[in-house]
Amino acid sequence: MFGGESKAAVVNSETGIQKSKDNPGSPKIHFCKLLNCENERPADSELKRLWKSVEQKMAVVPSGRVALQEIGVTVDESNRFSDSMRLQQSQVESFYMDKTAVTNADFLQFVKAGCYEDTQLWDQNIWSKVTQMVDQSGQPGPKFWHNGKPPRELMEHPVVGICWYEAKAYAQWVGKQLPTAGQWQRAATWHHTDQDEGSITKFTWGGIYETQYANAWASGIGSTAPVDEYYDGATPNGIFQLIGNTWEWIDGPFEFQNQPENQNDLVEIRGGAFDTYLDSQMTCQFRSGQSRSHRSPNLGFRCIVPVKNLHRP
Repeated sequence: MFGGESKAAVVNSETGIQKSKDNPGSPKIHFCKLLNCENERPADSELKRLWKSVEQKMAVVPSGRVALQEIGVTVDESNRFSDSMRLQQSQVESFYMDKTAVTNADFLQFVKAGCYEDTQLWDQNIWSKVTQMVDQSGQPGPKFWHNGKPPRELMEHPVVGICWYEAKAYAQWVGKQLPTAGQWQRAATWHHTDQDEGSITKFTWGGIYETQYANAWASGIGSTAPVDEYYDGATPNGIFQLIGNTWEWIDGPFEFQNQPENQNDLVEIRGGAFDTYLDSQMTCQFRSGQSRSHRSPNLGFRCIVPVKNLHRP
């Protein structure tokens, strides 16, 4: 069965992340698939075990409103471009979100399971592109891996070099989803206020950017950090690095007014990365986009699952 219980495990006291002592790079990752309400309800003993994994690996985000910035690009009579912003209110139902971005160790299980050859995980229209999703040695896997494996020292770093399609396939494989724009923003901001999203503080920790709270250009690292670092920048319910380290894929298109036809393949990304220079591009409200097939060293993802989708104990 997927997600088998390890006989020996350790739990990080700050992050609540459980890992096997025998193979610390192999956390249990299929608990949401087994708890799916479309499946037969597990036995009570199994249900409690699976929910322990949910509570260790994910954090509940309460329902509420978010105000998403809607990007408008207009052109005047002199062909000058100008940007305008307006807020679009959205209601978000409660969900669980991964406490950390998906790691190289997590994604290695996806590769080892032969998921690049599993047609059920990929949209039929892009199946021909899947054969091009290879690493530096031509093996299926993230762009910057070699021989189907990540560098050993980067096991607990976020997986990067994966396109939106790869992120979607992984999420489906573990019984989860990519977050929508509203869900991602709700996870980053719910604890500040539920009254006026237009005046909400900019970052998960407050209104002023703090260099030591996130891995960005100002940190001087110049690369990714382990997913459970920057504790002070985490949300109160224990979600790490929504700001910095890597941009994160969102399940939804990135659209703006007068969008050129050659840019209709864009999907939204959020949060900024280790190489983001401007702190204004790392706020909880900032929205940007990237091509679905883009595989870069500064772009990863994390998953969510609606509370209503899971069997309760």
